[in-house]
Amino acid sequence: MERLRIVNEQNLNYIKIYSCDIEQVEKGRVYGPTIRNHHLIHYVISGKGRVNVYGNLCECSSGTLIWIPPYTPFTYIADENEPWYYAWIGIAGGECNLLHKELDFIITNPTKQFAPGLLDSYFKDMAKHFVLDDATSRVKTLSTFYKMLSALPRENIKEYSREHARDIEVLMEALAIIGNDYWTTLGVDNIAYRLGVSRSYLYKIFKRNLNVSPKEYLMSYRLSVGFGLLRPGKVSVKQVADAVGFSSAEAFSKSFKKKYGIPPTENMKIYMKNQKSKRIGNKYE
Repeated sequence: MERLRIVNEQNLNYIKIYSCDIEQVEKGRVYGPTIRNHHLIHYVISGKGRVNVYGNLCECSSGTLIWIPPYTPFTYIADENEPWYYAWIGIAGGECNLLHKELDFIITNPTKQFAPGLLDSYFKDMAKHFVLDDATSRVKTLSTFYKMLSALPRENIKEYSREHARDIEVLMEALAIIGNDYWTTLGVDNIAYRLGVSRSYLYKIFKRNLNVSPKEYLMSYRLSVGFGLLRPGKVSVKQVADAVGFSSAEAFSKSFKKKYGIPPTENMKIYMKNQKSKRIGNKYE
């Protein structure tokens, strides 16, 4: 069973860019739930949309900057009338975690609103450089990324206490462990042991920053990956359950229905129906 390809470069001191582009999204388009193993930053140039992280629905419009940290399940929903036109950049490296903290982004509410047009030129330039795909262009992309950060109003930069910074560091390490090993028999005790912290401390930083327990997060992560793997004719429910760390198809189906309101088999039927509608639509375009 194929699972998420892990690029574990969180210990790098520098920033590495994985993707950068601009897209006009169609009306009402839903993307997700999905997960990245690197930081993903979106910037809304025009239009509207919403991002769902841990059940929190955040409204976005022109000037909104969205920063999703690694191993965070999210869903994007374009507006039905004014769908968003946005740019994005995918980055990794240890410095990204520091920047995420200093810019005071909250994991459960990953958006900040800036004046419309403030960052447009930076993101457009980054996308223009990145598409050339050579060493010089990648350096120009990264240089423009730092210029974009320097253009942010100073009131958005926050100094954290050493204690709080340590809490966030441990939390990000815990999310990385889950992102790498969700498909195994991984449990909360094992995560705490690998981090060298107590189970109660791990519970405290998850509840304080994500408003869920480590056990709830692990369950949600497995189900989000499972949601993305469910494709009719490709894999069975049992194969998906095995791939995301459930003991049985029955346990996976029960948890899936509790989270999404429908059993995985019904989700596969909806996917197949949507694919059929797209084929019919494309035929007559």
